[in-house]
Amino acid sequence: MVTKRSNAAAYGAIMQPYSRPPPVWWRVSRWVLAPIMLLVLVIYGFTYALTTPYLIIEYAIPVLILAVLSIWALPDLPVAPTRAMSWLYYAFMIALIAWPNYVAIALPGLPWITLIRLTSFPLSLSLVICASSSAGFRHGMGDALKSAPLVYQALLIFIVLQLVSIAFSTSIGESLSKLLVAHTTWTAVFFVSVYLFARPGEVQKFSVALWILALFVGAIAIPEARYERVLWAGHIPSFLKIQDETVNRILSGAYRFGLYRAQSTFSTPLGLAEFMALVVPFVMHFAAGSYKTWVRMAAGLSIAFILYVVLLTDARLGLIGFILGVLIYLAGWSVLRWQRDQTSMLAPAIVFSYPILFTLAVASTFLVGRIHEKIWGSGQYDYSNEGRTAQVQAGLPMIVTHPLGHGIGMGADALGYSNNAGTVTIDSYYLLIGLEYGFLGFIFYYAMFGAAIYYAVRYTLITNTKLKDKEYEFLFPLGISLINFVVIKSIFSNDDNHPLAFALMGAVVGLVYRSRKAMAAPATAG
Repeated sequence: MVTKRSNAAAYGAIMQPYSRPPPVWWRVSRWVLAPIMLLVLVIYGFTYALTTPYLIIEYAIPVLILAVLSIWALPDLPVAPTRAMSWLYYAFMIALIAWPNYVAIALPGLPWITLIRLTSFPLSLSLVICASSSAGFRHGMGDALKSAPLVYQALLIFIVLQLVSIAFSTSIGESLSKLLVAHTTWTAVFFVSVYLFARPGEVQKFSVALWILALFVGAIAIPEARYERVLWAGHIPSFLKIQDETVNRILSGAYRFGLYRAQSTFSTPLGLAEFMALVVPFVMHFAAGSYKTWVRMAAGLSIAFILYVVLLTDARLGLIGFILGVLIYLAGWSVLRWQRDQTSMLAPAIVFSYPILFTLAVASTFLVGRIHEKIWGSGQYDYSNEGRTAQVQAGLPMIVTHPLGHGIGMGADALGYSNNAGTVTIDSYYLLIGLEYGFLGFIFYYAMFGAAIYYAVRYTLITNTKLKDKEYEFLFPLGISLINFVVIKSIFSNDDNHPLAFALMGAVVGLVYRSRKAMAAPATAG
């Protein structure tokens, strides 16, 4: 006697979410589709072999799409696998700051295999897996983003403009490569930051990590300045040594009028100076906050150390960022302290005397010779100023004639400005954004950071007296650091520290979400 098999037996052991049997049309068509797919794969592989390494990015797109579809098809899990994502996030930040990105494995025909790529791609993948496999993760992320809607809305529009700009690129493959890097090191980092910093204790841990990393890269800069050479130049193992003109120029060190400029793990002295300027508000916060005496003393010494390292870079953008960070923090701290403690005598004294202090600080940049030379220069910055002016005069008409940009990664080539070394370059990131993404791209790119600064300032004032948890106080240094970033980008176009800026922006959104929940909790309970 023959018994009829059940559906489960007929179609084998299938995972529960996919246990529904396929329709009849699929069972018939798969015998037709399989040979066609096999033929397509043979042609795909043959043409890939013929065009490698020139069209690697283009041929990687179908594989990437299949990977995304596979992740999208994952069944929902009760808990998102976020532990790996958290570890990868900190690994990425350490690789970004503490390891020279030009020390990497370079295989013929392939992009450099750097530590940033080895951590950013798994980080992005873990984010996509968490978002795909956990409804709770998606809902939590959505609620956090809605707490600061202007930030994520500007970001989404900017992402669309990035995609649109590729259509106007003169090198589609290079633009696609730049877009992939931007999404894995900027966009993904932002969303992971929103998730992480919505958790208690995370923002303080991250701030301490930035403080330690600043001391680490600064400690490297001191002997580098003394011996006037990049410390690992000539000592890089052969499998990590990249034969490239740009890398050779970095390893040769940076000089200006015979003065060596320290760069530590960064590709330029300006990148090191920018990083130090971004960290200053956090170290100021540890020095002025309600922490143990030894923490405050260590932070105070660290501020002097950071200033010394900035001077070793001979980068005025770093000094401007340092002074700006200190002055804004001092003004904000006094206002917040007075708001929180009406009996304080120090806070109102600083508030009322601040116009004088600010005027003296500005006047010192003109009247004190050493400070004047570092800020305004004594002729050493004339070429940079003239070059920046020439770039703006040539670039603005190009932005008007190309309102949607010249394509991501194509800004410098479109402008065609070369420095004395013959390298195509752009000094201002304002101009670079306008050339690559057009006028709208410029607006929405800086709207992201402007909105994040707005939320940081607003919720710093709101939470100052309503919430006692000192983690919310980190909104203040986060906002100052983002202000520094926006100011520095007016004269510095390198994107070494961009992932950190997107991380800070995500941290603001995460903290705003936490603060809104904390303030709503008593009302809900009542």
